[in-house]
Amino acid sequence: MRNGCVEYPLRVESGHQLARSPENPDHPAMAISLLPIQGGWSLEFAEVDIERVRQVLEKRYGVPQVDKGHQTITIYRYPGAELTFQNDWQDPCLIATNPCGIAMLEHIANELA
Repeated sequence: MRNGCVEYPLRVESGHQLARSPENPDHPAMAISLLPIQGGWSLEFAEVDIERVRQVLEKRYGVPQVDKGHQTITIYRYPGAELTFQNDWQDPCLIATNPCGIAMLEHIANELA
C-alpha cells in the first residue's frame, strides 16, 4: 500500500488498447483504452460495456456514493478516490485525477483485459 491506495502488480501502458474475448458468448470482445489526460487518466470504453465496467467497480470497491452533477457527468465517490463518469456523444469514460483513483482505473483495465 502506498499513499493509502492499494497497488496492483499490472500497469497499463499509456494509450494501450486492450481487448478481451471471453469464452462466454454473452460477453463479446471489449476494447478499452487507458489514456493520460491533463491532471489524470481516462478509461475509455464502448457504451455497450458500461454495465460490465460498473460490475467490476462494485465487485472490487463496493457501491459508491453517487453525485449526479450534470446530465452527462456523474461523480462516483469512494474512500480516497473520486471517479468522474462522462458519456458525451456515446463515448463513455471514467476519469481519475488522484493516485487512488488512477490505481482503480488501472485495476479495471487489467480486470477487463
